[in-house]
Amino acid sequence: MGMADILVRENTLIQKFNEAEREKTRLSKLPLLLIAVGGMCLPISVVAIVLIHWSFVALSVASLLCLGMGVWQWLQAREQQERFYDVASDSPVAGIEGRMNTIHALRRLPAGWKVISDVSIPSGSEMVRADFVVVSEKGIWCIDVKHVNGELEVDPVGGTMTQRKSGKGGVPYVQSAGNPIGETANAAARLEAYLQDQGVSDLPAIHGVVYFSHDAATVTVTSSMERIAVLQGERALLSYLDDQTSPQAVTLQTQEQVVGLLWRK
Repeated sequence: MGMADILVRENTLIQKFNEAEREKTRLSKLPLLLIAVGGMCLPISVVAIVLIHWSFVALSVASLLCLGMGVWQWLQAREQQERFYDVASDSPVAGIEGRMNTIHALRRLPAGWKVISDVSIPSGSEMVRADFVVVSEKGIWCIDVKHVNGELEVDPVGGTMTQRKSGKGGVPYVQSAGNPIGETANAAARLEAYLQDQGVSDLPAIHGVVYFSHDAATVTVTSSMERIAVLQGERALLSYLDDQTSPQAVTLQTQEQVVGLLWRK
């Protein structure tokens, strides 16, 4: 393995991470303020009741209410913050962690290969996003990264992904998500159509990869889908990409055309 060229739109990753951090800070401010005010006023009101007059009991009640409201909102904020980092879903931070892990893995591809991150593909009036596009003489791949854990069952025909895992307190639960195989197949098809429209010469068929980047994921696929691979783990990803060979070699000119079109998007 050599050292592939990674073209990373770092601003996109940093922007999403900063948005998550700002939301985390915003959720924490009010509860902490209520706890601070209630915690400060409560002992003062108790002393005032004892030393001055019983009428200060109203201040004690208000302080207790303020303190209780602050604790309740803090617990709610904490639960929301956990969702930003929860690998059970496509949370902002979990998604960034998954893509950064994937970048680390893709750097080990052979020298001369190009890896482009956060590719927006025009599709009519809409844009379809791909986490990564890999370009080499062996082929072109569109990669969708899923950084989720637990037991995952992907059903391409039914169009669902089912996740089984243990939640808080070890309580098992099951939840469903969208079909990553269908999404990746759509992105690969849209990418191929876009490059053809742009006049890319000798373009090979573009294949898709659904890559589960979390070490604690166990993936089962109930059926296969043509031109789409479902992979889990760095070794499986690198072996699959390096072992694939397009029926026709992708010329250097075609590689440069593809990279030029996608990197400027």
